[in-house]
Amino acid sequence: MTRSARPLAFVVALVLVLGLLGLVVVDEPRATRLLAVALATEAKGSARITMTVSLGRSDPLNRIEGTVDLRAERARAAIRAEHLGGPIELLADGPVTYLGTASLPHFRLTAAGKPWVVVRSVTVSTGPGLGTDLLGGDGNPVRWLRLLRNGRVTGEAREHGTADVRGEPTTRYIGDADVAELLLAIGSGQARALVDIARHRRATGEVEAWVGGDGALRRLVVRVRGSGFGTTVTIELHDFGVPVDIVPPPPDQVHSLG
Repeated sequence: MTRSARPLAFVVALVLVLGLLGLVVVDEPRATRLLAVALATEAKGSARITMTVSLGRSDPLNRIEGTVDLRAERARAAIRAEHLGGPIELLADGPVTYLGTASLPHFRLTAAGKPWVVVRSVTVSTGPGLGTDLLGGDGNPVRWLRLLRNGRVTGEAREHGTADVRGEPTTRYIGDADVAELLLAIGSGQARALVDIARHRRATGEVEAWVGGDGALRRLVVRVRGSGFGTTVTIELHDFGVPVDIVPPPPDQVHSLG
């Protein structure tokens, strides 16, 4: 990856992984197969989740591991990334994301002793005139399942072989993803600003869904490629039905940033 292309790739990664993942739900006939996968997955109730994002062919930029309430769209997980230092506790409740302050010295200083911060407008500058909301109030990994419901983004998926995921046999489905529609579905100002750049860089996307015999998702892979950059997001769900107790912190334990 060229030096000039890396800032764009980093922006795309942040927008996709942490940037306002409130995807617009559009149920269309051509999305029937992936819609059925989404519904079967949500019906499981809960699961353990692992999520990684990589730039090009590099090692993962970050890793998220924890538990999720699939029906309530809640998650509790730890974020690990070199640029973040130690693991950071994440608690997500729908479109609202809280970060634990224990591993965030800067936030701990500004949070007046409160154990949680809710981030609403943190901006990371990645180049002249190019930035993205880091969390923007929505860094919930569960909401990626909405991507499977959006026919404008994924279109119809085609069957493409079988493989084991964590020891379970699965069927692999592949669909072409419209990157411009994906960014528009994310809906943030920063995501919309990237639409023309993505088109100029001839960005293409692909969605892979690895589905178990029960119809539920085991692995989701989203790839975005363009001239000089690439981003891959991988999510795995396992241990369906695991007990979860994900409750947002009380207001008096939360400091609001932005």
